[in-house]
Amino acid sequence: TATARLTADMESTGAELTATEERVSLLVKEVSNARSVLAGTQASIAAARAVLPEGVDTTSQFDAVYQHALYVQEKKREVEANPNSDFYWWLIGGVLHADEVVYINDNRYSGQDCYLKALMINPLNCWAWWALGYHCRHSDSVVVGDISYTWLECMAKGLGLLSTIHPNVNAAGSWMHSGMCMMSEGATITVNGTIYTSRGCILKAFEMSPRDGTLWEHLGAKVAAEGPFVVDGTTYTTREECDAMALICEAS
Repeated sequence: TATARLTADMESTGAELTATEERVSLLVKEVSNARSVLAGTQASIAAARAVLPEGVDTTSQFDAVYQHALYVQEKKREVEANPNSDFYWWLIGGVLHADEVVYINDNRYSGQDCYLKALMINPLNCWAWWALGYHCRHSDSVVVGDISYTWLECMAKGLGLLSTIHPNVNAAGSWMHSGMCMMSEGATITVNGTIYTSRGCILKAFEMSPRDGTLWEHLGAKVAAEGPFVVDGTTYTTREECDAMALICEAS
């Protein structure tokens, strides 16, 4: 009947209006997020302008800030498409700067929050454990689940899980950065029952990748700060010697 057809048409129109409202709501959220990113980008540009000397060409610096903002948005969309993936939460945590935040589904996340979210999904994510420790290295502790960890304990847990779950992965960079972070602390970490000093972590890195030029560059900074360092029986006493080894490795 005409009444039935009219009722059906009204119901169809109502469904279309509801769907349209939902799409508009999503667009509003996207606009809000875009405005947040723009505000952060503008703040970063203002901060850069404030510290750069007069006459300096700032185009490259501003371009880097802009590209970073775009990259954050790309990683944000990946998390929103894969909200239960510890990998994508760990990934965006590594993209964010130390004091940077991102809004995901109307919730505010820092890099630390993203790592914690990854570990809530997968407590055995070795990369998230190590990155959380590195991110919190200027903090007293961080709570994961119901347990409080120091940043060194987080790093150690990450390195331990990495060697157990992914024994064939070259983790030289993680060991080197661990050693460099501990350099001024006089601290140690215990990984799978073995105690490592800053020096021990760095030597572990060279055991894994002795021809990595980046490792030699980092070692140069340590030698400059703390003095001679022995690698594979050879003593390196200056930063220049380490830089030379880095060049040799990169050329080979």
